[in-house]
Amino acid sequence: MFILRRESENDHRAYGAILLDRVLSKELFLNLAGVEYDTAGARRVAELCHARWTDLASALTALPTPMEFYLVASGHAGGEREMQVGTEVVLHPAVRAVGFTGSFGGGMALADLARGREEPIPVFAEMGSVNPVFVLPGAMRDGGAERIGAMLAASVANSHGQMCTCPGLVFAVRGGDADRLVRALAEGLRAAGTRPMLGRRGWEVFARRIGEVSRIPGVERVIGEGEPRGPGVRSGAVVLRCGLAALRANPTLGEECFGPSTIVVECAGVEEMVEGAGLVRGSLTGAIFADDADREDAIRLRDALERRVGRLIFNGVPTGVEVSEAMVHGGPWPATNQPHTTAVGARAIERWCRPVCYQNAPAWSLPEEMRGRVLGA
Repeated sequence: MFILRRESENDHRAYGAILLDRVLSKELFLNLAGVEYDTAGARRVAELCHARWTDLASALTALPTPMEFYLVASGHAGGEREMQVGTEVVLHPAVRAVGFTGSFGGGMALADLARGREEPIPVFAEMGSVNPVFVLPGAMRDGGAERIGAMLAASVANSHGQMCTCPGLVFAVRGGDADRLVRALAEGLRAAGTRPMLGRRGWEVFARRIGEVSRIPGVERVIGEGEPRGPGVRSGAVVLRCGLAALRANPTLGEECFGPSTIVVECAGVEEMVEGAGLVRGSLTGAIFADDADREDAIRLRDALERRVGRLIFNGVPTGVEVSEAMVHGGPWPATNQPHTTAVGARAIERWCRPVCYQNAPAWSLPEEMRGRVLGA
């Protein structure tokens, strides 16, 4: 999916997304395709959204027209048509900025296209993320292993693993507690059953990726017999386990496997967990499960992870992104190509803004929105 910012005073058509900075949150996307943005269109959007967004109804009808607007082009197939559409819109001279959520290859291709324009434009690409989770020994005592395993299962099952914050790597110290965690994780995902994926191509990529990592020496399949299969584009969840040596020797294990799967990396001790944190590439999130007895080790993991993730979570799972002032939904490359930005939260709108300074300007020369808000104006 990519968001396209256009600047036009004549075209009032909004395909699927309207960005508002004063209604409900700094950034609000409406997945309503083909609604014309005029008075009638605004009322239609309000009607469609009324059940869920009651405050939005009056706000939309009050918006001025014409106005700068935002488009959304969404397609999970990732096929030839989608690539052609992406190329055309990124190269269109009216497009001033692009926001993209999808694969690493797709995001970098769009960024390269944008840089090659006569007038280059920014691309804010959110790409792959493994969202590593580190479960320290103290957190697994007194039933913690089973509880955390169940939490991770629910997180992976959320949207059938097709969330950008799905926990793809779980690090734990090898032993009985790790076995109990894996058992609870597997039981939770087995109970979730088979569910549909976003599309045929995504299903095929997931099946191929699972096949690749399953064949790596040292990787054991806990659940998910054979390749992910089901009627249509449905698939079951897959849980794999390996040691740190396998991850160290096969960096592909640290790359995103988009779909309902996770890899449990069993470590000889906390030292190997810290080493594992150093092997993780840039991700949207990282999580640490710890109790008071784990403080020193948790700080060591924190220091390693804060250089590699955009959001660091303690004693919680990465799925569930709240729209708030503090939220950061971004991260170092290759999770994103613009690690200083966030796609969710109060600062998300800054991606679509460009600062302009008015120096020594008389009040009458200021834009109307600024008059009365500047000292001396």
